[in-house]
Parts: sequence; structure tokens; C-alpha cells
Amino acid sequence: MDPFHYLHLEHENLDIRGSQIAVLFQQDFLGKHTTTLAISFQDGRWSKLVNETRRRIQECLDVLGEDVCGEDPFFVHLVFMTSALRWWRNALDSFNNQLIAYEKQLQEQMGSSQPVRADLNTIISKALHSMTAHLHRYGSELGYFEDVIAHVTQHNDDFVDDKPPRPWVEMESHRRVSFGLREMALHLKVIVTFRKELEDKAKNILALVFNNTQVSNGNMVVTNGKVTAKLLPATARACLLTHHSPLPLRALPGRTAFNIPSTVL
Repeated sequence: MDPFHYLHLEHENLDIRGSQIAVLFQQDFLGKHTTTLAISFQDGRWSKLVNETRRRIQECLDVLGEDVCGEDPFFVHLVFMTSALRWWRNALDSFNNQLIAYEKQLQEQMGSSQPVRADLNTIISKALHSMTAHLHRYGSELGYFEDVIAHVTQHNDDFVDDKPPRPWVEMESHRRVSFGLREMALHLKVIVTFRKELEDKAKNILALVFNNTQVSNGNMVVTNGKVTAKLLPATARACLLTHHSPLPLRALPGRTAFNIPSTVL
């Protein structure tokens, strides 16, 4: 249940693992040169995701040209953060699918005439506690993500304001990056809201597990009561037999005691 450990989603058959990306850049105003260093700490088994951002940056350079892209070096941050935003959305969508699967299992079990599986309740309860812990941590991480976008947006605005008047093409590049950063902030707000809804949903399903367990315990009590009711008549008959059987046993020792003295005499 460690929220900093990877999380396995059984229904989705995937693992959600945390990762970090550092993006550093340096702008040479005189030489009109931008140097960008991106360090990815993602899991190496996700080679397609790791290489996705590099491929997107290369496509920007090929389509727009190095001169246009270089006018606003924050475009590299924009590429990485839009990819991260999509990864967050995909991860939360997988969370949602897993919660729906658990909810269906519980509802099917409650509507079934078969005995409630106590082991299923335990498995789902444990998984939901882990998912809730991860969702709670995601709330903090998404909050940090909001701060990063706000800071990058502010630095980008300051970067544009500090530069001397530039040609229209160069200003268009700045406007494009600035617009992308603000759009990304809006999309992130939607994801933050979605995460909160998933956390509430997980808690509701946990309540359903508890209710399912109560129903299971109630059914066991009813079943035990029926078994006990069936045993009562047999128990009563056994008691009657036990109550009557001592009479001849008492009579036998009586006769034996009576005959012994005669035998001795």
C-alpha cells in the first residue's frame, strides 16, 4: 500500500510507475542560440513513451525550423508537459476502468443467489485501499504540476518582455507557446477535478465492500439459524431419551443391592 511504490491494476493488466523529467535550457541572446538539456528518469521498459517527447521535439524543429523554434526555448517545456498531461490522463482513465470493474464484481456478487465470497471482498478491499493511497498522493503531485506550469508561464512572459522588439514571425512563436501553456493549465484543472472524483468514487466502492461484507455476515447468521432450527427437534428427542433412560438403570442397581445381601446370607 506504499503510495510511492508502483501500482498494479489487475483489470487493465498494467503497472503505474512514477517518473520524473528535468528540462534545462540556456538562451544566448547575442548569438541567438538556445541550448536545451532534457533528462528523463522514466522506466526504461517504457521506451516508446521515453522516445515520444524526443520525436515530437524533432518534428517541431523539422516543420517550423530551428530559427522559429529557437525564438522561444520554452517550446521544449511545452512539448514535455503536454506529453506528461496526456500520461496523467491515461493513468487516471485506467484507474477509472479498474474501479468500474470492481464495482461490477461487487454488484454481481450481491445480486447472485450464490454465497458471497469473503475472499473477493478482502482482495477488492486491499486493492481499493492501495488505489486510494495513490490517488491521494497524485493530488499532491498534480498540485506541484500546476505550480510548474504557472512558473514556466511566468518565466516565458518575462522572457518575451525582456527581449527587444522582434519581427512578427518571432513574436508569433512566443504567442504560440504562451497560448499552449495557458491551454495546458486549463486541461490540468480538468484532470485535477477528475482525480478528486476518482478518489471519492474509490471511497464509495469501499463502502459497498463493507456493505457486501455485512450482507455476507448476515447470510451466515441466517444459515446458521436455519441449521440450528433443524437440529432443535432432534436435540429435543435426544433430551427426552436421556431423561427416561436412567429409570431402568436406577432400578437395576436397586435390585442388585437387594439381592446381594440375600446371596451373602
